[in-house]
Amino acid sequence: MSRTIPALALSLAALLLMSCGEPAANNAANKPANAANNASVANTAADPAALQAELKKMTTDMAASLAKNDVDAMEKIYGENYMFIGPDGAVATRAERIDAMKKGDTKYDSISY
Repeated sequence: MSRTIPALALSLAALLLMSCGEPAANNAANKPANAANNASVANTAADPAALQAELKKMTTDMAASLAKNDVDAMEKIYGENYMFIGPDGAVATRAERIDAMKKGDTKYDSISY
């Protein structure tokens, strides 16, 4: 009995180590899935210059829409969960900001970033 427990423990440890190894190099079962995933990752590789240009355009469009008090454009720009926090700490939701623009309570002469 005294030899059985260490032998069993050693066998379990060996089994655990063997099960944690790398998959076989010739395992082709996942190749189609891996190829599809690798292709989608390659397509989403972002060009930093293109991203920067897109962000600048979005910021410029938003500033122009705010300066014109274009409520329709701001409804498209502001996301559903948009929250505005003013310099005094006052919080306004998207609906409150749009409503203030419609009423004329919030009006911009110009805006720049």
